[in-house]
Formats: sequence, structure tokens, C-alpha cells
Amino acid sequence: MTCYLSCFLAVAIISSSIAIMISTRAKLLTHQFVATLDADQRQTYAAIVQERFRHYSLGAVVGLFLALVYYMATVSYRYEFSMCMFAFIVVMTQYVVYRLMPKSDWMVRHLKNEKQIAAWQDVYHIMTRQSHIGFLVGLVGYGILAWGLGGDGKK
Repeated sequence: MTCYLSCFLAVAIISSSIAIMISTRAKLLTHQFVATLDADQRQTYAAIVQERFRHYSLGAVVGLFLALVYYMATVSYRYEFSMCMFAFIVVMTQYVVYRLMPKSDWMVRHLKNEKQIAAWQDVYHIMTRQSHIGFLVGLVGYGILAWGLGGDGKK
């Protein structure tokens, strides 16, 4: 089996997202962070989270549109359709759109004391770490799977 770069990267990016979503440590630290906030700060945090979710969702919609264009082009021109490339287009577009969208506010601007700053840093560090771990697990997992499905491993 040939190790397609698009499959490799799609699995890695999806794995990093899953690692963050299922991380109980990240959820605990986020809950502890929110507990340090006053009512106004919680409202601000909720608005920031909502804005980031809109950016993430917009990226998914744009990515899905671009992936559908890719699908129609491959079918129309009789190219070989790759589900891995389809998934890669969706997740990579989602990531790029999310990163490039201007953010109207940042939570760090609203923190008032060292306890809140420390709690926010804990959340930031665990999210970053979980993302990197998920990415690496996805890469290694896909590599092992591709090698295993390749039969003799010589491809």
C-alpha cells in the first residue's frame, strides 16, 4: 500500500482535534479556569468561545465546499477520486480559516489577577500539548497501519 501524504496528514490533523475534544485534563483545567472568573469575565469568555466556534464552523463549511469542488472535478475529468484528499482539504481548510480569521477579543486581556493568569496558562499549555500528542499519535498510527496493510512492508 502506498502511503499517501494526504491520508497521512488528514489522519494526523483529525487525531489532534480528537485528542483535544476527549481530553478530560483539558476539560478539568478549563472548568477550574472558568471558576476563577467573575460574572462579567464569564460572559466575555462565553462570547470569545462562541466567536471561535463560528470561525471553526466557517472553516468546516468552506473546507467542505472546496472538497466538493475537488470531488466534482475528479469525477468530471475522470481523475482518480481520493477520499483522503477530500478529508485533507476539509480539515486543512478548516485549520487555515480558523487561524487566519481575525479575532475580535482575547481572554488574556480580561484577566485581573495572577490566579486567573496561571489558570489560563494551564489551559493553554494542556490544549497545546494535547494537540501535539494527538498529531503525533495520528502520524504514527497511520504509518503503522499503512505499513501493516502494505503486506510485506517493502513498499
